[in-house]
Amino acid sequence: MVFYMFLQMIFAYFNRHRVLKINKDSPEISGKYNLLVVGFREDPILFRNCLKSIMELSHSENLHRILIVIDGNEVGDEYMAKISHDILGANVIHMTELLSKDPEIDILDGSYSRYICILQPHKGKRHALYTGLKLSCQYDLVDGVLCTDSDTVLGKDSLYYLSNLLESNQKYGAVTGNVEIINKNSFISLLSSYRYWFACNLERGYQSFNNCVLCVSGPLGLYKTDCLNQFLESWVNQKFMKKECTYGDDRHLTNNILMLGKRVGYTQLATCFTESPETFSRFFTQQIRWCKSSIREFGWNLKSIDKHSPWMTVDLIYQTIYSFLVLGSLIYIMFFGSTFQLLVYFTTLMVFNAMKGFYAYGMSGDPEYILFTFYGIVYICFLAPAKLYAGITLRDTDWGTSTRIQVLDKLKPEHIFLVLWNLVIIGGVGYNIYRNHQDYGQVEIAIAGSVGGYIILVMLIIYGLSFRKRERLAE
Repeated sequence: MVFYMFLQMIFAYFNRHRVLKINKDSPEISGKYNLLVVGFREDPILFRNCLKSIMELSHSENLHRILIVIDGNEVGDEYMAKISHDILGANVIHMTELLSKDPEIDILDGSYSRYICILQPHKGKRHALYTGLKLSCQYDLVDGVLCTDSDTVLGKDSLYYLSNLLESNQKYGAVTGNVEIINKNSFISLLSSYRYWFACNLERGYQSFNNCVLCVSGPLGLYKTDCLNQFLESWVNQKFMKKECTYGDDRHLTNNILMLGKRVGYTQLATCFTESPETFSRFFTQQIRWCKSSIREFGWNLKSIDKHSPWMTVDLIYQTIYSFLVLGSLIYIMFFGSTFQLLVYFTTLMVFNAMKGFYAYGMSGDPEYILFTFYGIVYICFLAPAKLYAGITLRDTDWGTSTRIQVLDKLKPEHIFLVLWNLVIIGGVGYNIYRNHQDYGQVEIAIAGSVGGYIILVMLIIYGLSFRKRERLAE
């Protein structure tokens, strides 16, 4: 695992420099693109910020049309149309049927402006995406479609950097960029922001160097229309275990691109800002949905591995066995191993993530990434049970999380599962300590002291570096 992590770091580092070289050698872009925003009963402030960021995009002359597709056409959805009209001056179109039911309908005649807001019957994000993608491919005939979410603030140059990479090689079918978290207001959203950095700048950077990013980010993805035209109908009608798929839209879009034998790339220069769940319950439910789509899409991944780098196969194998290694060894040690083994386990987990934290610090210059040291606890307490619950409830197609304007979440079966899982972990650790308490020796005490000392050292380093950083900013 450590060897593989170093490979990721090396490949991701080379990808950063390759992207910079592409941007330096070919600074101009020539394609015409549509921008597609999809949302459902979004927080009004977030939605306004999203639309304002679109107005401030550089190279807007390369944007042919901005489409806002609202997943709902009831009274409670109309405030999003009003915001679209107020900020963009968008023409508002009310659809009584989904576009997928009547693909011949023409709602983009010459009387409509560059900005269009479409309200359609509530059916889920996939059908909202389909409407925007279908109209872009069938009527506007643009080179590509930049997709984003209604809670996302686009970086000023995000369109330019994405299209710059997409146009650098005809073999590219889609590209994605760096997703950052705005709301670092809680412990879970703060650690999520670190996880996003690694998902983009380490994992996708590594995959991009081998031209096979496994998932184009929902908040920031640019797709070629000539590729989309080849699978849009099968994508919107995807079924798994005889049930219609309602999530994992971005991952399945990416898989269809990969199955065409096209490259999928990542550029750290294109950036967007989005929100992450601030409560443990919403975070856990979100992770279940992502884990379900990851498990489901594994079968489609296998259909394209012969068309891409062998490193794609290695990555899929690693992602498959990693959870079994982490969980299997922990459960065995808790109930059958010694306290020495338990201490070594948690120490190893911390060191493993600390190495990633220092890498991020080196790349970004932000010392707070060293806090990623403690992400292993989040993995064991939340991500591991999310993977298990996702496997158990794979046939359930419920989206899971509610809208942001819906304040309270009801207690759900997955929350009960989460509580029971953590009780097992706490009980297992307590049982291990009780069973082995008579065998404690100097080695166990030394390891425990080292772990505690390391935690204190990390906190002091972060405080010191952050203090110096604030001093420099003040100057």
